[in-house]
Amino acid sequence: MIFKSFGETAADFTRTDCQGQSRSLYNTLDEGKVVILFFSMGCGSCEQGMDKLKPDYLSMDTQMVKLWYLDYNPGSTCTNTASFLSKYSINIPSFPDAGTLMQPYGYGMPLIVVTGGKEHKVYYKGGYNKTSISNAVKEATTAALSSDVPEIKKVINVYPTAARTFMIQNLGSEKVDYSIFDMSGKQITGSTNLGDGQSTPLNLPMEAQGVYFIQWFHIVTGK
Repeated sequence: MIFKSFGETAADFTRTDCQGQSRSLYNTLDEGKVVILFFSMGCGSCEQGMDKLKPDYLSMDTQMVKLWYLDYNPGSTCTNTASFLSKYSINIPSFPDAGTLMQPYGYGMPLIVVTGGKEHKVYYKGGYNKTSISNAVKEATTAALSSDVPEIKKVINVYPTAARTFMIQNLGSEKVDYSIFDMSGKQITGSTNLGDGQSTPLNLPMEAQGVYFIQWFHIVTGK
């Protein structure tokens, strides 16, 4: 069954994954990431779901879109999660015994949940559906990237607005790194160490018609 969520808030959790790293869902979303939660019990349909989702995920910008594997079998261990993921040669965070983490979203074999944005929204929950998951990731990416849009005028200038060659100018007093993303969350291009007042050309390919987002980071230096 497929569900399109409207306004549902993701359930936060903080756990140490099987790689020994403490992860918080809300903190990860607050960092501007999109998180896909893959709840599984290691069943045949769960394997089929991961087999289909893996190429979709790897085609995304995996620096921004994150995939987490959660085994909801009671008493499951990191040995179980490692055994499941070894079939796919994919290195992603995994969490065993995650039944309580799945409860807010219902049930599925597998159950896939797409979350994103500073408001920690759920954009999709259900079984594997390529189109629905892709659209949900685009919406979540838009929410994650647009949270900082009001600050663009203070930091950078992009001109002209109706051409394929743009100039990006740093209007701030600090160096910045910037990245350009499309609606799917895929990084198209970017640059580092753009200095105060400096400009750099941005050349988009001829087929790159559409909506794009700019994400930038201040570079803080000190003695």
